[in-house]
Amino acid sequence: MYGNSGGLYQNAQQQYGAAGQMPMGVPMPVKQPSMTMMGRRVGMPAQMSAPIRVTFCSLLASVMVPWFIFTCVFYVRGMGLRFTFPWLSTGLAAWFLLMVTVSGVMAVSAARDSKQGDPRMLGLVFVLSLTAWITALAAGESVFIRYTQAYYDLTNLNSYPSVNPVKYSGAQLMDAGIIDFQKGSKLDLKKTIGFKDNDIYCVAPVTIEGASNDTKSFDFWAVGTNCRSGHSSDFKCGEYNHANVHKGLRLMDDSQRSFYRLAVKEAEATYNIVAKQPIFLHWLSDPTAEVEAYQDDAYWYFLFGIFSFFSVLLFTVIAAVVCFKTCGDWSTFGVGGGVAGGRFYGA
Repeated sequence: MYGNSGGLYQNAQQQYGAAGQMPMGVPMPVKQPSMTMMGRRVGMPAQMSAPIRVTFCSLLASVMVPWFIFTCVFYVRGMGLRFTFPWLSTGLAAWFLLMVTVSGVMAVSAARDSKQGDPRMLGLVFVLSLTAWITALAAGESVFIRYTQAYYDLTNLNSYPSVNPVKYSGAQLMDAGIIDFQKGSKLDLKKTIGFKDNDIYCVAPVTIEGASNDTKSFDFWAVGTNCRSGHSSDFKCGEYNHANVHKGLRLMDDSQRSFYRLAVKEAEATYNIVAKQPIFLHWLSDPTAEVEAYQDDAYWYFLFGIFSFFSVLLFTVIAAVVCFKTCGDWSTFGVGGGVAGGRFYGA
């Protein structure tokens, strides 16, 4: 079979030497293992999948999804929908929070299994979406309290024309939003006063030409902040120095109301007058235009907010992608497989 009886032994000696060892320079054959573990041969290097590239669609999603969430949440929490349908506003904000949660679940799934997507981009979408939701909630709250709520509250209140500030009491006009006093009405600058608590809360009673000097009751007060020096009679709030101005726009800022009441209490004690039901007003020539300005300001801040946030998003996504391209191996962060040359490879 081998040509002679010692052929096999001689061939073996030639290959391995007399001592049965392989000569120097001859590679030793390695037997491939047949056992497998977890679907992969033991001892074999991990089979690398095709790299998941950063595509235009993933970039677009990283910008547009958080921006969409920010825009919608900002609108439902900061604009008129919240005033008209508060329950719907809260429900929509909660629904967008659910969207953010879903994006987080997708990022975690991709980190465990690269076939689910690129965990870096999905994680970026989650972080930006959560930031967008929180920022929109805070911005919407600020715009609603300062502008939107004031606009709708004032438009829902009544407007009273030709009001005599001496004959009418505050209790008769509790639902007033805009008061147009009779011609000749003015501020009594001899009875002004200011209450100081960091800011100076200034008040001046509204009277009318020809009113008796014995008049003791004043329920309508023009107000302003930091427009006088304190106790001296130098009220300079609103359009105080215009003789033809005799209209008032009701104060809607509840955080200031208590300070103005303290100022009125001080005026009562100082000038020996009475204010049973004081109504605080901004002294203006055109209160209607001021009401519309509340809505205009709300829309301006909304538009400014969404476009500013878009710019920040665009910059952040570009910076993150550049970082992904230049980072080394991400396997140290627990992301399966690793990153080679800025591209993710599945395990």
